[in-house]
Amino acid sequence: MPCSSLSHLVTSALDRARRGAAAGLRRAGDAAHHAANRLVPDDEPVTKPAPVALVCNALAAMAPLPKPPGTTGDLETDVENLRLYQTALAEHAKRDEQLRALGALAARLAPLLR
Repeated sequence: MPCSSLSHLVTSALDRARRGAAAGLRRAGDAAHHAANRLVPDDEPVTKPAPVALVCNALAAMAPLPKPPGTTGDLETDVENLRLYQTALAEHAKRDEQLRALGALAARLAPLLR
């Protein structure tokens, strides 16, 4: 097979792949746009987030991750340290989500308390 034919085949295959990917992205974009419109229609005014929600999100974002354990060389100790570290990471994620949920709840309740 001549080099130009192979080049043409590769180019056309890449072009078909690009067109297929673009069509898939367009379909996904349309589906996401329609889903978003079902949640919040385009004609509904966009509201600014409440300051309390922003503060809670900022605090959650700034919370430091737990320090990873060092290796000791002892397999049982390292596995136990890893288990403890994963537990600490899960607790960190839980606190983060609790703080964000608290901010969202407070933002929803704030107008009712005025």
